Amino acid sequence: MRILAIDTVTEACSVALLDGQDILQEIEIAPKGHSTRVLQMVEDILSRSQYRLGDMDVLAVDTGPGSFTGVRIGLGVAQGLAYGANLPVIGVNSMETLAASLDSGQVFPAIDARMKQVYCGLYQSRGSSRPVERVQPVVANPGELPFEIEGAFYGIGNGWRIHGEAMGSSLDPCDATILEQSYPEAKSVARIAAFAGLESAMDPMFLEATYVRNRVVNEPSVRN
Repeated sequence: MRILAIDTVTEACSVALLDGQDILQEIEIAPKGHSTRVLQMVEDILSRSQYRLGDMDVLAVDTGPGSFTGVRIGLGVAQGLAYGANLPVIGVNSMETLAASLDSGQVFPAIDARMKQVYCGLYQSRGSSRPVERVQPVVANPGELPFEIEGAFYGIGNGWRIHGEAMGSSLDPCDATILEQSYPEAKSVARIAAFAGLESAMDPMFLEATYVRNRVVNEPSVRN
């Protein structure tokens, strides 16, 4: 199965092409350049692979949670490309995308959600199949995590880099292995889509964002 995958939900913008067991990826840290870079990256990776967009079986995209702007850019580009090439789409959330970066183990992905919060979840990663979701993506205060973790786990994502001390205060630090990878990547989106298979693909019209929360700025202060 040939899959073109897009991930723009964080500062990292990435595009990957999975062809059977072979995968190509382009990734760039571009906090404010996703809207101008992602289409060029799609063009570049198709050129490198010597495929056309119409040669793909499905298009996959990270649906968030993450940056609201980044999520909208990714979904908009995915829908536009899918409609243009008459392709179905598969949406994958960013927490599972981070978890799929590991071959095995309990994974606690976390992405900075601004407003002193994190997007997080809990997964059991299995390299030979799709990660198993233990806790679905939620938004939480770093020092007040809404679920408990038993046993050793891997922490991954920029939420750990930014809020690690506060998050660790409610966990046993002896059980934690914090990884350096800060962002979800399109190659993991592609691999999850391959595990999901074409039976999980949908018309791009029905593709939905995984926002988790609906507000992006602090509530205005009340003046007397």
